Amino acid sequence: NVINLGKVINISANDLNNLDRIYFVVSLLIAPVIFGAGIGLLWYFWGVSCLVGIGYMMVMWTIQWPLAYKTSVLRRTKSTHTDERDKTIEESLSGIRLIKMYAWENNWMDLVKKVRTKEIWTIKKFNFIDSVSRAFTYSSHWVAAFLIFLVYTEIDTHIVPSKTFATILVLTLLRQTVEI
Repeated sequence: NVINLGKVINISANDLNNLDRIYFVVSLLIAPVIFGAGIGLLWYFWGVSCLVGIGYMMVMWTIQWPLAYKTSVLRRTKSTHTDERDKTIEESLSGIRLIKMYAWENNWMDLVKKVRTKEIWTIKKFNFIDSVSRAFTYSSHWVAAFLIFLVYTEIDTHIVPSKTFATILVLTLLRQTVEI
């Protein structure tokens, strides 16, 4: 059997996304320590006001979990479609003489187009859901900080810049801990 270099590169590129799971497991193990320290710092800086921002981030996380599950399902589906398309193209290239001899070019092109259409539709759906999830992810800590500052100014009118920047840093760290 001859191994095609392009096929090896394509398969390894498609399956490389599975390494994301390692990052997820490590984040899962470290998350309780980061949450405890982050919430403790926010409570030290802002008191009861921090609960609004933390609550907002928790609501955003609960919205992101179903989106993350859907993107993982779509990622597997995309890999299946890509493998199917690769197999179809490989078969057509290995049997190109028969295809040309019996004038089956249009049939094979239609077959490849059909598989590619399914693949592209899956990629578009994945990209849309992933974009929505990332929009929630990358904006949640800014909105949470704004809510903390808003509630704090209603309770106490004095905000210190050092606390403000530290709060944004802590909320960013909390966001990165659960980032999907």
